[in-house]
Amino acid sequence: MRFCSYCYAESDELSKCGKCKKRLYCSRECQAKDWKSGKVGGAHKLYCGISGEINIDYEIRNTGRSDVGDGIFALRDFGKNEVIIVERPIITVAQRALNPLIPDVPESAKHMVDALMPKNGTFKEKIDRNGISCTDECVVDGLTGLFLTLSKANHCCLGNSDHQYFDHRRVKILVSSKPIAKGEEITFSYVSSLKWNERKLKLAGYPYLFQCKCVACTSQSVEEKLAKVWKLDDEILRLGGQGKVEMALRKEELLLNLYEELGLSMWLYQKTYYDLFQVCITKQKFLSQGRRYIGMAHQALVAFSKGRSAPRSSPI
Repeated sequence: MRFCSYCYAESDELSKCGKCKKRLYCSRECQAKDWKSGKVGGAHKLYCGISGEINIDYEIRNTGRSDVGDGIFALRDFGKNEVIIVERPIITVAQRALNPLIPDVPESAKHMVDALMPKNGTFKEKIDRNGISCTDECVVDGLTGLFLTLSKANHCCLGNSDHQYFDHRRVKILVSSKPIAKGEEITFSYVSSLKWNERKLKLAGYPYLFQCKCVACTSQSVEEKLAKVWKLDDEILRLGGQGKVEMALRKEELLLNLYEELGLSMWLYQKTYYDLFQVCITKQKFLSQGRRYIGMAHQALVAFSKGRSAPRSSPI
């Protein structure tokens, strides 16, 4: 059964977006709302013809694994840094509260919420299991969003995609971190690569309740490289804060080489470039390098959010 891209109402009579010919709507009202950015919009104006669409570019189907159930699979080849999914949360709640009421969910979407794991679970249990952060990972009491499509993506410590929430657009986007072949499962890490030391603790407990068996969990060498990513990222700002700018800058090449080797997200590149910018502007001697780093951070951010390639070149 097909469903409206905005309100999730199921129907056999849906109209297509007149431009991309892929996104589906049950009414002109839903199409108009989805076109806009902001509180009620889906930001399709910004991603029309750029983002993938369900049952055209990707599909949700059973993985054949009893521990995870459904997953998201590519219906075509994706290149590195392509926007796979753009989705607004059907509901957001404070992470500490997590006590929304089922009536807060639009009637047209309740059938999809009911289908979420755990089966026959309470709405709070479904939010606990499927909710995805809508705020910066540094925010303690941020918002959790329920994304009815993205929630079907399974975890992999070295996933082939990454997601970020853009508050001013009120949408979360899923972007390929490396090439994805047709038929391949689309996954992302439920724990930030820069919080590698917390990964096992978080994945072992509720609400995930599964044991990851990806290459990072079964290969000591890969695990050591991810641990090194976390360490190098931490050292850049720590050394910069101590006034050791040149030492901090020497960590760049080591860190970016690991990003490339492990196929990590363009989002991490922009973070590293921005951190290096912050380090450089602490001393007059490095201001010109700082300007180049902020430019590279901007390029990487645009590349991630718009599905474009960004050149990697050291400003040193």
